[in-house]
Amino acid sequence: MNIQYLTDEKGHQTAVVVPIRDWARLTSEAEKFHKKEFLFQDIRASFQEIEDFKAGKKSLQPIETLFND
Repeated sequence: MNIQYLTDEKGHQTAVVVPIRDWARLTSEAEKFHKKEFLFQDIRASFQEIEDFKAGKKSLQPIETLFND
């Protein structure tokens, strides 16, 4: 990846220039990661609901309610 750094007059880095192909690949990968993150959050929440049900803290919902959500 051919990254270029822009600096101010004091030599502090202020920006990065990334080739458009690399940027497209990075944003695509970030989007895939973001979708997986939401999936894992939903799975964790589902397991927590099961644990809450087993502990008597939560009641089960009818299957129709789950499908409508």
